[in-house]
Amino acid sequence: MKGIRVLLGCVLFIAGICFTVDAATVSGPPTLPVRAGSEISGTYTATPVSGDSGDFTWTETGTVPGGVVSISPSTDSTADLYVRTSGSTSPSSYPISVNAYPETGVGGTHSVTITVVEALGSISPTTMADGKENMPVSVQFTVSSGTGNYTWSVSGAPNGVTINSSTGLLSGTPQPGTAGNYTLTVSVVDNTDPVASTQVSIPWQVFPAYVPLSDEGQICYVEKITRNADGDITSTGNLFVKEIEANTERKVTNYSNGGKGVILNPMFTPDGSKVLYTYSPDPATANFRVYLVSTQATVSGLSQGLILKKNNQDAIPSTINSKYAAISPNYNGTQGLVVFTWERTDRTELWTYNFSTEALTQIKSEKYLEIKHPVFLNSSVIAFVGVKNGMQDIYVIGIDGANYKKVTINVPITPEYDRIQSSWRNATTANPLLIYSKRNYEGFAYGNWEVYIAEVDIANGTITEYNVTDTRDIDEFSPTFFGDDVDRGWVTLILDNGQMFYEAELIPGNRDLWQANYDTTTLSNSNVSKEQRVTYTNTGLANWSPLPPTAAAEIITIDATRLVYVKQVGSYREVFRSDWTGTGFDTNGVQLTPSSLNANKSNPSISKNGGTISFTMESVPTGISKMNHDGSNLTSFALHPSQNSDCSSVSPDGRWIVFARRTSPGIYGIYAKRATKDSTYSESTLATNIQATAIDAPSFNPDMTRIVYAKQDPGGKFDIYYIPVKIDNTNDSIIATKTPQNLTNTVAVHERMPSFSNTGAKIIYCSNKELGIEDYEIYTMDVNGTGIEKVVSGPGHRWPVYSPIFDISTGTDTIGYVENNEIMYATLPRVAPAGSPSGQNLVTGVVDTQIAVPEGYERFSWGLNRAKGTIVATRTLGIASATGLPITYQITIDVDEASIPTAFTLNETFASGADGFKDIQVYVDGIKAETTLYDDSPSAGLQTLKLLFMAGKNGGVKDHIVRITLTAPSQTGTQSFIGNVSYSLNGTQRADAVAGNGSTMLQNPYMPVDTRNVFDLVISDGIIQDFDLLYAIDAWAMDAQLTGYGIVWPQDISNWDSILIGAGGNSGIIPIWANSEYKGGYKYVNDSSNPARLYEMYWVPGVFE
Repeated sequence: MKGIRVLLGCVLFIAGICFTVDAATVSGPPTLPVRAGSEISGTYTATPVSGDSGDFTWTETGTVPGGVVSISPSTDSTADLYVRTSGSTSPSSYPISVNAYPETGVGGTHSVTITVVEALGSISPTTMADGKENMPVSVQFTVSSGTGNYTWSVSGAPNGVTINSSTGLLSGTPQPGTAGNYTLTVSVVDNTDPVASTQVSIPWQVFPAYVPLSDEGQICYVEKITRNADGDITSTGNLFVKEIEANTERKVTNYSNGGKGVILNPMFTPDGSKVLYTYSPDPATANFRVYLVSTQATVSGLSQGLILKKNNQDAIPSTINSKYAAISPNYNGTQGLVVFTWERTDRTELWTYNFSTEALTQIKSEKYLEIKHPVFLNSSVIAFVGVKNGMQDIYVIGIDGANYKKVTINVPITPEYDRIQSSWRNATTANPLLIYSKRNYEGFAYGNWEVYIAEVDIANGTITEYNVTDTRDIDEFSPTFFGDDVDRGWVTLILDNGQMFYEAELIPGNRDLWQANYDTTTLSNSNVSKEQRVTYTNTGLANWSPLPPTAAAEIITIDATRLVYVKQVGSYREVFRSDWTGTGFDTNGVQLTPSSLNANKSNPSISKNGGTISFTMESVPTGISKMNHDGSNLTSFALHPSQNSDCSSVSPDGRWIVFARRTSPGIYGIYAKRATKDSTYSESTLATNIQATAIDAPSFNPDMTRIVYAKQDPGGKFDIYYIPVKIDNTNDSIIATKTPQNLTNTVAVHERMPSFSNTGAKIIYCSNKELGIEDYEIYTMDVNGTGIEKVVSGPGHRWPVYSPIFDISTGTDTIGYVENNEIMYATLPRVAPAGSPSGQNLVTGVVDTQIAVPEGYERFSWGLNRAKGTIVATRTLGIASATGLPITYQITIDVDEASIPTAFTLNETFASGADGFKDIQVYVDGIKAETTLYDDSPSAGLQTLKLLFMAGKNGGVKDHIVRITLTAPSQTGTQSFIGNVSYSLNGTQRADAVAGNGSTMLQNPYMPVDTRNVFDLVISDGIIQDFDLLYAIDAWAMDAQLTGYGIVWPQDISNWDSILIGAGGNSGIIPIWANSEYKGGYKYVNDSSNPARLYEMYWVPGVFE
């Protein structure tokens, strides 16, 4: 019936008579606009006429091409029309009828026009080239489809950059100071009904107007490079590695080849811990071999550093003349490849060695093809310079020998290429890059060597190159890229811009190693910033890498430290500890001492290594107590039945505690004892019968050869004194080698509260010389009492101390002090900045910790924040040593008594082989140790010494002194020592690095008092200058043991007279100084009858080399 009603419409015929019947009405939107590929709906209402009844039935007629049209009732009298279009639906108008039929009565219809509008597409581009301050930017944004009735906008752009709302052109100039990383949100609105919008987020980096040359990472390079007229290398010197920022270098090879040897193409492994290179002692008679050597080793023998298989056989046979080699980007010590050339009679072949499978594989052999300078573009593709029929070109080839292509199309007369290097340290570039020197034939002769950067399209076998130096009158050789995929001070290894190193004679007479910028987008901006990185004669063949983890400069930051002080709690002062919380020190602190002891506590001291804490227990009489850094194991340490003990300090290594005791009214003594003892053990007396009204706390210098304190003369002022001491950790003994020496001796001025700097070269203290009686400013002085500088001005200061925080790279320390009863800290340069007023080296960056300390009890202490259960090992190694003679150094091991492991291992690594260390002897606490020595471990040219500590082995798990004696190589240069302590802490394996000095400079001759040269620079030169003599006399007068050779020098202080004056046919320092013709070296006296003199040294005449 409903279908019949649709046909009848609104006209009914009965017996030939026509009657008009009223139909239902349908109302709703006459037009529905919709975007192609989207959907829309409209609601329609049916109204019945009088007499109609029942629910409506809805239908729709008409179609939208590529779309779907449907209707669905929502109530008795309403329905929703749904239109879903597709991307293929053409923009146009499509008619649709919406029909509604009552249960009884006549249905109605409504005409609807579906207007399909073009879809709004996507925005492009989706990336932008890096910007730069003060450089205009112009990027036209478009949308792939839409009606064209657009409004554009951008958010997140730097100042100076906007977008045209009508055209979508992003333009402008980033203003000065806007350098940084941005995320631009570019949006477009299509205003045609139905309104649509879309957006895209674009990371954008804006560089500073000037990007300084970066000093991150390390470089290796070769000295004394000799080149012929064609630029070919004919001889070289040795290979060096240099940390750029620290400006420290070490010698990796020490070949003696009579000026005939050649080192070629050194390059770092991916982690920067080793260097691969080829070497021949004389290319005319000996094959090139491939070497892989640790940056911490020094090799000189032809067998040292060769790549070996697991069975210690040569990986690359010695019969192969492998002139060029490179290591793959995926090398990790056990996997990866070395590609190398094999020089044949009529060709050069290209081979690889696989570290994992130990297989040798030939990947290219072509008659009359000479292959030079292979380098990996990535882990699977190699580039090289090929020479065939006199023509030089760059080729690429897969590591399987497939996809062999020539990517340059050179024509006679051929250009000539030097070494090529690649961008494999950044695998994210769109195409790999090459950098090389090339010279072109210009008319009648070849021009100069210039640096080119080339983008290599491996798939299409093409290359696009850019001349980034273009210096027509200067040769630039052997360039290499700086950087990788890490942003290093705005520098990343990319095509558009970056930095490089090359060898050039920018200063006439010498080819030096330079660092410079490049810019392939604006070539005129290339090579405008330059810095000389190495000044050796004719240095080049550089390669860059990040610092390996073990080569990072030593820096201790504030978050690794903690403060110890006293605070009033109820009726008593208690010892508190405050750790760094992320933004500052915890102002509430953690109470370490229990209030139940019903006594005041004062004068807390924590060892610099963060272990033991000592303090005064103000019972009657007062005594010294000690505890672990977490407050555990609180023990009475020094307690006399009738005399007050006070003012204790823990030694930097945590092994000793020194303190003062009032033995009778107005009389004091200074005493010391091993920190592991308690009050039942006696102490060592360092000074007695000190007549004083009061004493400020004594404390050790870093190498524990001196103790400094202040005392107030009866009725007078405070002066600062020091006591030379000698510690024998093996026998747990400490003695004073001289009576206390007055450093200040100022009758009318207070100088007090002294302590040593982190280097031991200075003493920091308070003085009232410019203020009132009890108003103190803070000063430093040299350890001999000279070189006084004010560092903190103004009144109200107490108890200055050097924190453990220092930064070698900036030459700064952080000091702490109390100002008006609050703990402060600030940065102190080790050398007063240029322009400082005479006698001043004022601190900067002053910070108030907001930690208050009680007046009169302001003394606090600053140590490392030590995790419970950790083991701290510190190496004491002289900064200089003698070649070819025994070196004795020690490692102090401090086990945290708060939580003791069951075992630990000490590992110490140093050079091995013909020019490594020999005759190794190890003693633990004076007893010959059980050790294991692994040669060629962890790599060729190194050896690792291992000591296991556990119950029944090497004295067990406790504090130890490990003393190592070994014979030094005969060659001069820097030798490195790397060590760690491995153990388990809370189920996690740890390997904590051995702290302290990690290198020694082998010199011939060397003597600790030979500290300056004729220009008054701090350099040993083998000549006793005036300043050297004055230094020696000062040390002799104080019977001082000096840091500089071994642990301390001289080992036997009774030798000072003969060292200074001479004895037994050995010229002393004074006669040598008096005779200007004397030069000399340092000689050992092998007096086996006196162990203290076994390794003693005397100055003897000779020729300084």
